Amino acid sequence: EKGQKLNPFKGLNEFLSAALATRCFSTCLSNRYLAEVAACIEATIPFRGDKPMDGLYERLTKANKLFNLGMKEEEVEAAVQRAADFANRDLYNFTLSNKAVFLSNTWNLLPESNISLRNTRVFRVSDFTHALLKMTGFFNSLDPESLFHNFRSSPPDELITELTEKARVNIMIASTYMNCKLLAISVLAAFAELTGGDAPVAMFLGDLPEPHHISPSIEDLIVPKKRHKNLTLDERVLALLRDGREGESDFDIKTSPMAAFIYSEIGDDGLKEAMTLLSHPMDKQHSKALLLSLPKRCVAEIGMACSHIAITRSNLLKDLVLKIQEDREI
Repeated sequence: EKGQKLNPFKGLNEFLSAALATRCFSTCLSNRYLAEVAACIEATIPFRGDKPMDGLYERLTKANKLFNLGMKEEEVEAAVQRAADFANRDLYNFTLSNKAVFLSNTWNLLPESNISLRNTRVFRVSDFTHALLKMTGFFNSLDPESLFHNFRSSPPDELITELTEKARVNIMIASTYMNCKLLAISVLAAFAELTGGDAPVAMFLGDLPEPHHISPSIEDLIVPKKRHKNLTLDERVLALLRDGREGESDFDIKTSPMAAFIYSEIGDDGLKEAMTLLSHPMDKQHSKALLLSLPKRCVAEIGMACSHIAITRSNLLKDLVLKIQEDREI
């Protein structure tokens, strides 16, 4: 609409894509088909739950009359249905049956909105925490009903229901997975805060693996345990944390040994409770509360593992673990 403010997080990218596409094809397509191309791109604005295809139909009908595009009513209808199908395909990743692939594709989007993660060697614990906080908030608030749409029963209503239910399962798994990852990096932030302050992630977890460079890393020192029988947790999430996402990323290893270890120790109830104690940026008060809320053996194993990697803070980490084990003030 003329005068409409473009939201950089909801429509700006699609507007620019449509503007570029119509300009590039303007010498070989008529205005009618340029409008249909723009409609397909507009339909890919994601996560709208207010029947966006109805609005698209109204705008395309208005444009058809205003610019004399020469489209019949049934052709406008078909164009919107095609746009809906195109948009649904754009979000097909949410319906993948292979959860490891789904999470891998999603995980690799993190550097797009987090500049610090593009420099894979020096990003700090606080940088990673901030990135995970945003991604976790996204999945925790994402409504699967907002993903897939049709127009006048095309694509069929049954297909939309099927896609939505597949997405619902994946979003639930991704939400728990992200909560586990956020808790793990927050535990790391707590150790960092209580031993000198924020620092590069690699200082505590080790360098990312390279073909010709091997150094100690957290996955060598923490082995996820089998869950306790009295704990309730999602085995699918635990397997993803333990065994890893499908592909590697430039800024993180695909397995999550520390997150898997914590989740196997506290389960869903413990995860829910611990999430209430997270803070960003992490301060000393929240750091103490978070570490003291977790099982002592869990905190001790993580702290001692980090002490073998973070050499300059080794003694401070060991002292902190000892105080927690002996119930002394930290």
